[in-house]
Amino acid sequence: MTSTVFITGASRGVGHACAVAFLAAGWNVYATARDPEKIDIAFTERLATAQLDVGNDASISATAADAIARFGSVDVLLNNAGIGLGGPVEALSREKFHALLDVNLVGAALVTKALLPGMRENRRGMIINIGSLAGAVGLPYLAPYCASKFALAGLSEAMRYELAPYGIRVKLVELTGSRTQFKQPILSHEAYEPEAAVVEQRLREGLSSAAPPETVAEEILRIACSRSDRLRYVVGADSLLPRIKRFVPDKMLRSTLTRAFGLRRSGPSK
Repeated sequence: MTSTVFITGASRGVGHACAVAFLAAGWNVYATARDPEKIDIAFTERLATAQLDVGNDASISATAADAIARFGSVDVLLNNAGIGLGGPVEALSREKFHALLDVNLVGAALVTKALLPGMRENRRGMIINIGSLAGAVGLPYLAPYCASKFALAGLSEAMRYELAPYGIRVKLVELTGSRTQFKQPILSHEAYEPEAAVVEQRLREGLSSAAPPETVAEEILRIACSRSDRLRYVVGADSLLPRIKRFVPDKMLRSTLTRAFGLRRSGPSK
């Protein structure tokens, strides 16, 4: 029996690369995006594309029902859709923060909710949430984005207990970066310049040398095929930081990140 994967945010980057990789491995792929016309993949009977707005309940319900109607069941949900937001907290607005959380956290939770009844009935399934290094380690001038990904990590960790009795496993993929079109909108505030600009430049330089999405997709495919009950997977070119955080003193970690991002070590003298 052919397995089926449901992918959010499949029009580009990691989501698109995963759709291609799963198809090549013989899976049925239900690929979704806000604009499905941008999912540029050669037609095959094992591929279905659909419009999905993870911030809209009706859209979520319709695509979940359509995926099951087309392929009979969904075996793996890949919650990949996400947006970025950085900059100092002092520049943050309620509207921008709500929009970020609605996609990165609430949207992932509600797409999961829509597909859980079928998985629970079949007593099998897997939820793969695409997290981030920024969900394991607080990074300077990325507080809003970190908040959304730390919350996704907590959601993932807690869900596995309630879903395990139904044969549904939860995986959290903590990406350390991927060379994609994904950008972090950076809010500005004059009180934090020029330091914030330096951090933004360091972040962009880091992404330029990150793992290509095809490499990340192959690792996610491997995770989807695994029989392991492991929760966390660190994926990307530089996977050391999330691991050493658990063992090094906080002072050492802060010093390392302060140097890496070119930050001041203390407040300005008066």
